[in-house]
Amino acid sequence: MAKKVVLYGVVLSIPLFLLGAVWQGERYAALWGEVERLAESQEKVIEENRRLIAEITVLSSSARIENIAKTSLGFEKKVPEEVIEVTIKSGAVKADPGSSGG
Repeated sequence: MAKKVVLYGVVLSIPLFLLGAVWQGERYAALWGEVERLAESQEKVIEENRRLIAEITVLSSSARIENIAKTSLGFEKKVPEEVIEVTIKSGAVKADPGSSGG
């Protein structure tokens, strides 16, 4: 009698193991799909980051900024003799004594 119970237990456990393997395979496939989706998303973010870095490089070039300053803002480049250096210490404004006013 005990042998029959053990035999029935083994026979009944085989389908349970098979169902567990199928369930595990389904779970693995779903997780693998999620990994692939996240990898694609990561690639898109990395590519967007590269594009933005390239755009920042172009937009922050000194030649472009100088051109905008001259054309749009009406700035002009000063020679060193025309530059007045101002140093602020303790909230007070102090002009460079070596420069001429005006």
